Amino acid sequence: FGLTPARIDITRMHQIKNFSVYDVIIVPTGHSLYPMSSKVYKRLKNYTEHGGTVIAFTNARGIINKSELATIKFQAVKSNQPNSEHMYGIIVQSELDTTDPICYGYDKNVGVPIFKRGRRYLDAENSTFDDVVVRGAAKPYLSGFVSQGNLDKIASNPMIVKKKVGKGTLIYSTESLTFRS
Repeated sequence: FGLTPARIDITRMHQIKNFSVYDVIIVPTGHSLYPMSSKVYKRLKNYTEHGGTVIAFTNARGIINKSELATIKFQAVKSNQPNSEHMYGIIVQSELDTTDPICYGYDKNVGVPIFKRGRRYLDAENSTFDDVVVRGAAKPYLSGFVSQGNLDKIASNPMIVKKKVGKGTLIYSTESLTFRS
C-alpha cells in the first residue's frame, strides 16, 4: 500500500504537532512508565474523539486512564502468595466475538491460543468498555504450569476489549499479543 509506519518514542509524544495525520496510534506494553505532560493526554483523547484509533497493551493502561479514554482496572492480586500462584507463562484458549471486525476470518467455534504471562485479570465490573472482543474460554487451560485459582480467574475473563470514544475507537489488550517465549 506504500504506507510507512512512523515509530515515535513515547517520551517524544509531546513533540508531535498534529496527531490527526495518523490513522492508528499503538501504545505498546510497558510504556505507561514514562511521565507525559497533561497536554499529551488531552491531545490523545481529542485525537480519538475525532475519529482516531488507539490500540493499547497491558501496562499502557496508565496512559489510557490518564487520557480519560476509558477506565481500565485489574482485579486485586495478593503479592505475597506462594510461587505456585505465580504465572511465568502459560498458553490459554480464548473465545472470539466473530461478529467484531477484529476477528474477521476466524471460525465461529474456534478460539485462538494466547500466551498469558503474569496475573493480570481485567476487572470487568470497575472498567469501562463497550464490547469484549476476546475472552478466556470456559475451560482455558492448554499448556504450562498454573494453579486452579488462576485458571478460574482466566475463565471467561475479558482479554481484549473495545470502547467507542466519540467518533474513534480504543482497543485494549491485557496481554502483549506480540510476546513469544
